[in-house]
Formats: sequence, C-alpha cells, structure tokens
Amino acid sequence: MSLLDSTPHLKQKIMRVFSTAVIACAVGATSLNAVAVEGKFLPKNDKKLLIIGQDLDSVQAYTNSGFFPEPGGITNYTNPYNLRGVTDSWNYGSGTMNMQRAMENYPNSALAIGLFMSEVIDYDRINRLRAPNGMTELVNGDYDSNLDRLAQFALDNAPRPIFLRIGYEFDGPWNAYDPEKYKRAYRHIVDHMRDAGVTNMAYVWQSSNWGNNTVGTMMNWYPGDDYVDWLGASFFFYAEDFNADNLDETLNIAREKNKPVMIAEASAQYYDFTDGYRYTHENPPSRVENLGDAGIWDQFFKDQLLEFVNENADVVRGLAWINANWREQDQWRCDPGNCPDGFWGDTRIEETQVIRDNWIAEITDGTWVNGSPSLLDDLGAGSGSSSSSSSSSSSSSSSSSGSSSSSSSGSSSSGSSSSSSSSSSGGNSCPASHPVYSEQCGRCFVDEAQAMSANCPV
Repeated sequence: MSLLDSTPHLKQKIMRVFSTAVIACAVGATSLNAVAVEGKFLPKNDKKLLIIGQDLDSVQAYTNSGFFPEPGGITNYTNPYNLRGVTDSWNYGSGTMNMQRAMENYPNSALAIGLFMSEVIDYDRINRLRAPNGMTELVNGDYDSNLDRLAQFALDNAPRPIFLRIGYEFDGPWNAYDPEKYKRAYRHIVDHMRDAGVTNMAYVWQSSNWGNNTVGTMMNWYPGDDYVDWLGASFFFYAEDFNADNLDETLNIAREKNKPVMIAEASAQYYDFTDGYRYTHENPPSRVENLGDAGIWDQFFKDQLLEFVNENADVVRGLAWINANWREQDQWRCDPGNCPDGFWGDTRIEETQVIRDNWIAEITDGTWVNGSPSLLDDLGAGSGSSSSSSSSSSSSSSSSSGSSSSSSSGSSSSGSSSSSSSSSSGGNSCPASHPVYSEQCGRCFVDEAQAMSANCPV
C-alpha cells in the first residue's frame, strides 16, 4: 500500500477493532468509553471542541461566509522571542496573526496559541525567525520579559480559555528539538505563567506524529504530568503504512495518563478542495486522482479524519482545523516546479458545496462545542458568558482594531451574528438554506435518512 493510498478503510477498521479490544482488556473495561480522561477545559458531556485557524484571514473567511456557527476556538501563532502577533498584527508568511483581535472579534471562542521555539535551526524561509540558541536562552531568562507580556495578555483576557501549544511538533525533524533542552524550556514557560498567576491557560504537548519517527521515543520529550493538560497531535493524512503507529502512540500515552487529546493541527495535505484533485507527495507534485468535492469528503474526511476522531472518542476531545488556501500563503506556496514543504492546496471548507454541507451537518450534530455565550460552562470553566469585558467591547473594538485589514471589521459582524445564532441553539445552529435542514430540530443533516433517524423532519 502506498503512502497516500486513501482507501485503507477495511484494514483500518480491523486494526481499530483489534486495538480497542486490547486496550479494553488492559484497563479492565468493556469499552474505550470507560477510560475517564481529565484535563483543563475538557468539554462536558463527551463533546469535542472545534477550533478554526490558523490565521485571522482564513478564520474570517470561514465566519463571514455565513454558513457556520462561531468556532469554539481560534488558532494563531507566535514565539517567545519577539511575541509578534499577540497584541499586534503580524504575518510570518502564513496569514495575519493578532490574538487580541481574535479575542475581541470572537467573544464566544477560546484561543489556541501555537508557540514556536528554536534551538539549532538557522534559516529564514519567508520571515521565519532565526534563534539558534533559543531554548537555552529561554531557560536562562533572556526572554522572561516577553513571557511576562504573554502572561499579562492571558490575565487581561481571563477567564477566556487559552490552550498554549508549547514548542508544537516537538519531535518533528524540521524542528530538531533536543529532548532535554525542550523539556527544560517547556517547564520554564509553564512555571513562569503559573508564577504570574495565570489560571485560564491549558498546556498542550503536541507531537508531529511524523511517520519517519521511531515509535516508542515520544516520551523522551515529555515534560511531566504536572506540566501537561492535553496531548496534541498533527493530522494531515492517515496511512497504515506510514503514520498510523505514530498516531497510536499519542493515543496510548493519553489513555495511560487519562489525559485528553487535541488534534491541534488538522488539514487535508495533498488535496485541493477547489480543483477537486488529490496530488502526489513527490517534489514537484502532480495530480493523481480527480475526486471532486464529494470524493474528497469521502476519502479524507469520512475515511480518515472523522473516522479517527470518532473511533478514538474516548480521548480525542478537540480538533483544530486549518481552513486555509495554502497555495496563496508565502510560506507554503509552491514555486514553479518546486514544493520544498510538500503540496498544500486549498482546504477552505466554505468553498465547495458538498464539503461545506457535510461539514455543517457534522459540526451541528450536537457532539461539538462551537462558539456560544455558554462557552465557559461548556468547557467546565464556569458559567455564564465568556468574558464580559471582551463581549461588551467586541462590537466597538473590532471596528477600531481592524486598521491593518479592512476585512477584520467584517469578522466582527460575523462574530456577532454567529454568537446570536449560537446562543439560541447551544452553538449547534446552521443556516435554514442548507439542503437537508430540519426546522423542528434547528440543525442540518448529511441526508434525509440521517434526519429521520434523529426524529427530525426536513
């Protein structure tokens, strides 16, 4: 079977059933759901948190489309060396980052921060930071003033939940993180946040789940149970003969430690939603299969991503979708005949009808936490609205904070309309124009059969 053969469905089912039986025996349970995970900001009632990213431009296109409820969370990126993109607008080559604006424009959403670290990397492809001794200097306190600023940002936005993915993809060979230096830097950051009195931050330990990594080595980077609230995984495709065992390693650690898993970066690498093709992984890539949007939904979402989420629902409790046109971003676009970082296509959910309609039906089925005034309660962090200060100021601040991009003002209007629809249906609303919409139940379905099974006439 080839690396990107996306039809391992039967084999995958067999392997998952076998794994389920083994784990159930190991924990003395009759089902995986008997494993009770615990974690800060864990969604209630076995639901999953839906996060959209990974830049404000892409999030804004998603919310402004009018098809979806406000996301349960927003992803943005920064680093401890200059902290650009936290309270100012900055583009590292993959879209606009501005976390404060995200907080203001999406008052009913959590925030997921990808915090990049560096130690031996010394290159600068499209605005990437050079910090060849970054982790050592971090532990030595050279960047404590920036950590103070990050802590103040969290305090200023409390009690809004923030998921901090420290040195994400720690075992990715492209990051070259030394395990011991990484663990010291990770703990230094967490200790600094705690010493500053930050309580609205959960700490995410995210693997790359890269197929070339040796299975069984992930724990070399583990900073300790007291420093990890969630485990994170990267999911850009699923292949039994490449990254399945690496993904399983994250799941096994999570079950052993009773901690939840967030698929902290998910997108459909090697697919392009707008042209309908799957591409090869060679450089340069070439078209290999014309699937159309319906075929992409079945091959990637149904048979890979959502199957993985649903079959591991005992621990997978969060999903961060990268809703971007990668081909237009400087860091990821392919120069003519050359794709050094592999092929990344257009993975914007709102752009194609079948993917969009199926996505709406999926995220409004009652098992996902979307943006809602009840967000804090939904994430076990309290009751009532998210942040009174952010909520009350969102309509005015969004128009004033969007000076660097005229489109940001549209984001605020989308956020307000989404929050109003979310509040009426617990964050699981969808547009009445959806082809399989049930007015009685206030939600959408993939088809009429699914609606009938839920006793929801359409």
